[in-house]
Amino acid sequence: MPEYKKYSRDIWDYIKELSYMPSREDRGNLFLDKKKRDRVKLWDYFFRIKPKDAGIPQRKEIASIKKEVRGAIRKCEQRENEVLDKIDFLEKKARKKAFLRVILGLVFLGTSILLIRLLPTTESLSEQKRYLFYISFSFAWLFVGGLLISILYIKGGEKKEINELTLELKELKKILSERILKAKKRISTLKKEVARLRRQIPKPLSGKKVREWLDEEFNKLWHYTKTEIALVREIIEIQSKDPENKIKNPLSILGPGELQREFPRRFLESVNKDLYKHIRARQTYPLDHNKYGVLYDILYGVYFLEYIVIAEDMLVTHCFFYDFIDDRVSSEYTAEQYYTDVVALSIEKKDRKLPVESNNYVGNPEVVHIEDSPTFTLSLKSGEIHKVTFVSQNYFESIKTKLQINPNHIDKIYWIGQSQRTAEHVIKSLREYLRHHKALP
Repeated sequence: MPEYKKYSRDIWDYIKELSYMPSREDRGNLFLDKKKRDRVKLWDYFFRIKPKDAGIPQRKEIASIKKEVRGAIRKCEQRENEVLDKIDFLEKKARKKAFLRVILGLVFLGTSILLIRLLPTTESLSEQKRYLFYISFSFAWLFVGGLLISILYIKGGEKKEINELTLELKELKKILSERILKAKKRISTLKKEVARLRRQIPKPLSGKKVREWLDEEFNKLWHYTKTEIALVREIIEIQSKDPENKIKNPLSILGPGELQREFPRRFLESVNKDLYKHIRARQTYPLDHNKYGVLYDILYGVYFLEYIVIAEDMLVTHCFFYDFIDDRVSSEYTAEQYYTDVVALSIEKKDRKLPVESNNYVGNPEVVHIEDSPTFTLSLKSGEIHKVTFVSQNYFESIKTKLQINPNHIDKIYWIGQSQRTAEHVIKSLREYLRHHKALP
């Protein structure tokens, strides 16, 4: 076998081979930033190394070793069969020669005895007949000598060749046994390395903790909009028919970043493959079964949010993409408009095509079709249109093979109903103030 290759013992040296994972540098950048170091936990939550993918090079070598050993065993068995067939052939040949030697030996013995017994009879023969007898007798001994030579020639070297083949077979099995033993030791070492790498895979936070973290970030963004973006505006308190259900101003509506019809250039795969994986990141977790029964929540790496500040004299809209993993706001846009500038508020439902990562992502995402994808729309006189596409059951049905839940439980994702209710609530609240201000002289 060739000299064994040495592998890194650091699990993060291998993620470049995993197409569904961002780069090691992407994670490292969070760790190097003291303010964001804790967000490495979020990175580990959204991007999880599958245990079956730990130590791919080692497992490839294990497969290669097993293949080589199986090939060596086949060759050994093939050679063993050839040697055994050869030994069998030689043994049969040796038996035939042994039988022939016995026959020739008997003939030699009988002829010799006969010639010896005939010697005394020559005394009674005439000189001429005695001469003929000696000539015949000489030829007879020549025949006997030929028999003896034949016996010695037929003896051959089958036994020697059989012994050599037996030794060859024994040596072949010894070499194979040593090779198998060496392979077993190497495989055992590689398996230990793989197990060591698997132990390095970070244990992700619970979905509940990540949801609490996300809610805290949303709350900070909401306060930022209220205090910084709408600082000079007189924000009014929105009244609700239900006194216990206080409406928060600014109003907010959000959806997954990947679901928007357009997203910032920095998230394009051709621009930054790591951030592209951020915007495609999602994880599902079950809510407390005792409290909610069968119900799921889905968390995303990147969201699109639009906050609408209802002020005394105008609306302030503040929208942006928020990378939850990196805690970064991008494509931030703020606009002020008078109520009379608002032309329409609606929830549009149109068919969508959405690229999503395949189960074995290799850089060419699948395209799924989403029917009646809902989008909150705010249209202005200037022609400017604000759109936020939010989740729906059709959306989750289209990507159900990418979710970590039973496909029959898609309707158990609580965000489906919540998103629709939130959008309707925003429209209802805005329409009330629009009617009020447009009715003013």
